[in-house]
Amino acid sequence: MAEVLIRSTEDLVAAWRARIRELGITHQTVDAIAGWADGYCSKLMCGMKKPGGLSISLMNAALGLGFVAVVDEIQADRVRGQWEKRKRPLFDPTHSGTLLMDCVRGEHPSSERMGHERNLCDVGSPTEGTPPKAGS
Repeated sequence: MAEVLIRSTEDLVAAWRARIRELGITHQTVDAIAGWADGYCSKLMCGMKKPGGLSISLMNAALGLGFVAVVDEIQADRVRGQWEKRKRPLFDPTHSGTLLMDCVRGEHPSSERMGHERNLCDVGSPTEGTPPKAGS
């Protein structure tokens, strides 16, 4: 089967149809392999049903197909002007949980490091947000 760039549901169904023809199997066979009720493959092929995430996964598995992400230059040219750069830096997964571990160890993060006015470890402390005692 030749590689096909899929831009729409119709393109996806056409690729499935070509693969079914190439394998020489029936829609009923696809239904059985995918675990669907009889006739569901035919409904997908004729447009009576729109494929969702699960249907796409099961159909691809039944037909031995997979996806490869490629840049569609035509579509990229159409939307390139709408792309905006991130305003915040990307999350660094190597630092996940460091704030929590600093608090557990009693090493309070400095306001310069975290960019906050107050110590983040005090959030949720028993005295935070409690009203002043009467007479004080």
